[in-house]
Amino acid sequence: MWVLFLRKFILLYVFCFIKQKISVMKYHTKISLIFLFSLLVLLIACDPDDDENIDQRDKYLGAWNCTETSSQNPNPITFQVSISKDELTENEIKLSNFYHLGFEEKTRIIVDFSDLSIPQQTVCNLTVTGSGAYTQNKVNLIYYVNDGADIDTVNALLAK
Repeated sequence: MWVLFLRKFILLYVFCFIKQKISVMKYHTKISLIFLFSLLVLLIACDPDDDENIDQRDKYLGAWNCTETSSQNPNPITFQVSISKDELTENEIKLSNFYHLGFEEKTRIIVDFSDLSIPQQTVCNLTVTGSGAYTQNKVNLIYYVNDGADIDTVNALLAK
C-alpha cells in the first residue's frame, strides 16, 4: 500500500515538475520572442533613411525646353531655360532665361519636393510671382508678370 502510494506520489511529483518546466520554458520562449521582436523593430527604426542624403533640387537641374503661353501672347513660344542650385540656400533653385528675358536674368524658385513657389521678386524691372509643380519629369508653372501697367498671366511647361 505504501509502495503504491509512494509510486503515485512520485509520478505526480514528476508530472508537476515536468509541467512546471514546460510552463517555465514557454514563459522564457515568449519573453525571448518579445525581446527579439523588439530588437528587430529597434534596428529597423534606427536604419537611416536613404532620402536624407538626396538633395530634393537635383531633379530640376540642367537645360529644359520651355513652352509658354500667356494672356498677352496666346501663341505658344518655345525656348530653352537652365536651372541651377542656389548655393546660399538648401531649398532654392535659379531659373535662367525666365520669361525669355535672357540667360543672365535669374529667377529664384523655392522647392518643396515636387511643389514649387516663385516668391515675389523683381527680374529685369518686372515684378514676378507664381507657383508650379514637378510631375512625370516635367515642370508646370503658372506665374504673373507685372510691368507696372499690365499683368501677364503665363503658363509654362518645362520638359527635358
